[in-house]
Amino acid sequence: GDMSDTTMEAIAKVPAVAPVQPMPPQLPMTAGQIAFMMAYPCAVMLWLYSEYLKRMAAQKDPGSGPDDEIPDAAKEKQEEKAVKEEKPVVSLFSMQNPVTDLMLLKPDALISSNGSLEAIAEFGMHLLFYFVSDRTDLFPSPSTKHY
Repeated sequence: GDMSDTTMEAIAKVPAVAPVQPMPPQLPMTAGQIAFMMAYPCAVMLWLYSEYLKRMAAQKDPGSGPDDEIPDAAKEKQEEKAVKEEKPVVSLFSMQNPVTDLMLLKPDALISSNGSLEAIAEFGMHLLFYFVSDRTDLFPSPSTKHY
């Protein structure tokens, strides 16, 4: 039963646990977060520009006020006129697509999409707040994070 010295040296050189490979460096943000950070400022700028256009249109036509000032008969006529002037369904690849009109910064499309653009800007602010709250200590929370 004696083991030779070379066998003992060989056993001593074998590591008990395989060495751990280092993790590849991770980006501080995911691809989705980067896409959000690139698209969100564009959406906010579109909304601000649509607000500007809406206010400029209101200044040009001071006679048009809120809908409350319009008599009921006139409202019905406007609704009937809007139904008659309703545009047909447009294909995605047509240049008359509302999304294309927004990208081309057409004032009518921006003014009519003002509410949607505002909702996008507000929702983006919520996402930005959650991101900053989760990743930084800018807004301290009473509980500690355990990931």
